[in-house]
Amino acid sequence: MRQNRSIRSKLFRYLIGFVALIITTLFLVQTVFLEDFYKIIKKGEIKNMAVSILENVDEDGIEDYIDDNIYRGEMCIHVVIDGKIVLSSDRFKDCSVRKMTEAELTALYKATLEKPGKDQSMITLSSRKFSNFKTDATFDEPRHEQMMYVLADDDAMVIIESMLTPMTATISVLRVQLFYATGILIVAAGILAYILSKKIAQPIIDINRSAKKLISGGYDLTLSDKAYREIVELNDTILHTSVELKKADRMQKELIANISHDLRTPLSMIIGYSEMMRDLPNENNQENVQVIIDEAQRLSRLVNDILDISKTNASLDNLSLEETNLTALVGEIVDRCSKMTEVDGYVFEFDAKESAIVLADASKISQAIYNMIGNAISHTGEDKRIIVRQEIRKENLSRSGEKNNGVSSKIASHEEAKSDKKSKKHDKKPKGASEKSFVRISITDTGEGIAPEHLENIWDRYYKVDKNHIRATVGTGLGLSIVKNIVTAHHGSCGVQSKLGKGSSFWIELPIVEEK
Repeated sequence: MRQNRSIRSKLFRYLIGFVALIITTLFLVQTVFLEDFYKIIKKGEIKNMAVSILENVDEDGIEDYIDDNIYRGEMCIHVVIDGKIVLSSDRFKDCSVRKMTEAELTALYKATLEKPGKDQSMITLSSRKFSNFKTDATFDEPRHEQMMYVLADDDAMVIIESMLTPMTATISVLRVQLFYATGILIVAAGILAYILSKKIAQPIIDINRSAKKLISGGYDLTLSDKAYREIVELNDTILHTSVELKKADRMQKELIANISHDLRTPLSMIIGYSEMMRDLPNENNQENVQVIIDEAQRLSRLVNDILDISKTNASLDNLSLEETNLTALVGEIVDRCSKMTEVDGYVFEFDAKESAIVLADASKISQAIYNMIGNAISHTGEDKRIIVRQEIRKENLSRSGEKNNGVSSKIASHEEAKSDKKSKKHDKKPKGASEKSFVRISITDTGEGIAPEHLENIWDRYYKVDKNHIRATVGTGLGLSIVKNIVTAHHGSCGVQSKLGKGSSFWIELPIVEEK
């Protein structure tokens, strides 16, 4: 398997490649194609000059304009009309035009007019003679290139000849410069790669090292916040992940401890009473059999709660949403629970002034209500009184949400994808354009209440306020988590209000489907 390169080596390779691209570009531009660029630029300058002369050939001061321009470069400028040179100015005496006859100038004029742009250019070689000031000897200069540009119209022709500066010496100098520049840039690229890799790669290396600690259970991470924004955001994500993993790990350990205790106690009771009934004939009575049944039921509830949480998570993505009379549903559940617990002395009160219709999966909502009532039964006071109350309220849709005891109560509207078919059939819409109605079901007990520091975590999975495993109040810590998952899947909210010594009130809230 090919090993991936580190970010430092990749960064160095990219910078070296970038430097090589720059050096190659400079080499091609300043050496290989320098002469071509020079000739193109020179031709452009001469062409612009010729156009200006030809357009103003009849204007006063054209001779001064020509004289001024020849001093900008070593050139000859000639204006030809009817085969004759009418204006002429030069910086070197060996101009080709001076050697041309009237017939040749006329032929050049006609040939230029036949060109598509009525202009033409050519590169020629020339040599000039000069005299040594110490002797009378005459020498020929090395042959130089010169450019001739011809521009004509219906009245006149302009011929400009200009000497082309030799590029050989310039190219040699540039090559030497590029050689040194290449070395300097490679060294600079190496230094820059080291600095950038240290600033960019080191935080990533630190994050990777810290993330590896999570595998071995090291959740207390310390990450630097002095880095680039993306690195800081990644740090925050990993720190949040470590906090959640630490929390989940702690809750799982508590779950194992709770379940092991809860399993051990009823199993011990069942085994003890069974052995006693086997060994002592007088103990084989209805009371001892009822103890065994009660403990077996406790085991069944424990297993069912554990299975429910996994089933709930798996089935919440496929809710069977139907218009449900929540008031009637809650009333039926309260009646059943009242009859089941009547022998034990529990008293239920249900207060609902009007019916509320919600779009919900009736079986899932029933499970949530049962769990909340079961929680109230386990924690109510000596009077064994449980109050179930229904309230309807309206909320402005522009509100962004609020928090109740650490639990977000932001209410989301029904997803169009899930309710499209039902909306076509029933066409239910809120009465007001700026308000939406919600129904709240609250279940209140008269128990000892919950301390404020526990309210924020009361809905978390495996969380239990009672850490002492008292038989009367022991549970798995999964019931309220199931409630929260179900209500959230219905775009509702849940919360709790509690005071120590006065009991607790757990509530859920769902959006109402209103008639037109």
